[in-house]
Amino acid sequence: METHSNFTFVETGIPHSRRGTSRGSAARSLIRSHAMQQVWEQRRLQRAQSQRDSNFEIVFENEQMKGAKKSKTRPSQQSCGIQPASKSTKSAKKVNKQTLPPSNISEAAKSSIAGSCKENGRRGRSMNIKDGALQTLGDGSSGAEQVTQQAHAGSGNSPSPWNLSPPSAIGMCLMDPFNTCAVSLGTKESRYMTHYFQALSWRFTLPKQTWLRYAIHDPGLLHGVLAIAAAHYSFTSTHGLSDDALFHHWKTINHVQKCLDDPALRFSDGVIGSIGRMVICHLIFGDRLQFITHLTALQRSAEARGGLESLGMVGQLKYIISSCVAGAATIWWEDVPPQLKYPYGFLAYPAVDDVPDVEPYDPEWGSAFRELNHTGFLSDTLLDICEAIVALNSVISSRRSWNEAQQRIFGDQCNKMSLRLVYMKENESTSRYQMTTQDHMRECVRLAVHFYVSAFQRDVPLLSNLSIQTLHRLEESLYLTDLENSWGGGQLGEVLLWVMIITASGCVRRQERECAGAQLRKTALQLGVTEWLELKRICRRFLFLDSAVERKTWPLWKDYGPRSEDDTSPTLSQASILPNDEQAIIVP
Repeated sequence: METHSNFTFVETGIPHSRRGTSRGSAARSLIRSHAMQQVWEQRRLQRAQSQRDSNFEIVFENEQMKGAKKSKTRPSQQSCGIQPASKSTKSAKKVNKQTLPPSNISEAAKSSIAGSCKENGRRGRSMNIKDGALQTLGDGSSGAEQVTQQAHAGSGNSPSPWNLSPPSAIGMCLMDPFNTCAVSLGTKESRYMTHYFQALSWRFTLPKQTWLRYAIHDPGLLHGVLAIAAAHYSFTSTHGLSDDALFHHWKTINHVQKCLDDPALRFSDGVIGSIGRMVICHLIFGDRLQFITHLTALQRSAEARGGLESLGMVGQLKYIISSCVAGAATIWWEDVPPQLKYPYGFLAYPAVDDVPDVEPYDPEWGSAFRELNHTGFLSDTLLDICEAIVALNSVISSRRSWNEAQQRIFGDQCNKMSLRLVYMKENESTSRYQMTTQDHMRECVRLAVHFYVSAFQRDVPLLSNLSIQTLHRLEESLYLTDLENSWGGGQLGEVLLWVMIITASGCVRRQERECAGAQLRKTALQLGVTEWLELKRICRRFLFLDSAVERKTWPLWKDYGPRSEDDTSPTLSQASILPNDEQAIIVP
């Protein structure tokens, strides 16, 4: 378990479905909240005061003791109506039928079918329910109290520790305790949603939780989330697109088509959000025709509601539409409707003004861009965007200075960075008819920054259509420049190395990675850089990288040198840019 100040990542993920749930897995996967415990405790006390009858008394198993004085149960057993462990399952079923109100007989039957609690140190563990997630009960024991009983459960007789995080930090494990989810979450869906919250960028934890509060009750929204999560999971695990991603994408389309026939739902928040998720899937899958069709439908739906600012879901719908536009900024910008090209306005002010006024983690990393601009290489606009990225990363990216408050604006700021990059290219292209070598060099830096924002900040899969097309355009622009002479030495050479590292890091296939790495080593040797640690320092100078990006995302950074400053693992002596077996590829 990896814990930060206000949020907890839980390895077990969300509760498993009713198909294939192991015993006690729901209890182990709960994120216990102190605030939720207090609410449930108040409900339990109110119910206990109003119902002081045989429903909350222990009925002993021995029929000869029926006339004896009935003892009160513990508070947790009173509230939940759970009988103590007994040797006879039939007797336990009989007791449940006698003590619970008629409205709860079916629920008691489900609990007894799943099995009663064992006596060997597992008296408090939760019981599996045959049909899956917990259901809201009638006027007797409530589903909330069963969740409380499960939260108290633990291994052995020792009580489980409570997580003192606020209710806003509750993750997927309390997503659907009362079986209100619009989509049945099986084992695969649980795995995808866990990946969606834990393996994808941790910088977007709070926005994803806000979005999920609305998506959980809408089949189209939830299928759209599952489609994106399944696609990213398959790209990272099998380097391909899974059938599950296509299935949930088709379910989203099917739900939207049904809602379009209903005038009351045609322009609802759920339909607009589902279409937005479909557009993002088209960007990942590479279906340009469907992208144009659904993005146009998205623009018309937003206009019918009065514009982006009139959309609901606490600004999440505007953010989703803006993400669709920002994702197409590099590859399909000409296909974006003019009404959607400026979701945040013209952005005529400096990019650094969007960054919260927080002290940067290491301001020296941003000074390299200002020093570089003295040569006249970077335009003022590109310099401003690069400095803003460094400053924004210094606010949000460091795990050692966890800042959840800035997560809510991080997604919009990333969208603005991508849009500023394409606005800059449009302004420069209108003033020039033919690109020079200097223009190609600036285009390399612009595309490298855009690729970094999408792949290493937004966690767009490296094998998705969006990443591959952006990477190919970056490679084309890179080889239109003179790698040996145009970039020169010194700081321009360092920028070239940074661009080439970005290019090589996006190559997932081994052959492409070897070619990119060979060219990277050749260029580094020409510039006098012979050690990997020096190259790493250069990369850090021009790009704010955290240890998570180095360790999990960058293919070339796996085995060369330390992963971060905090990593004390042994390193290779005189670690070079490429391993020894690949040095034969290098042309001196």
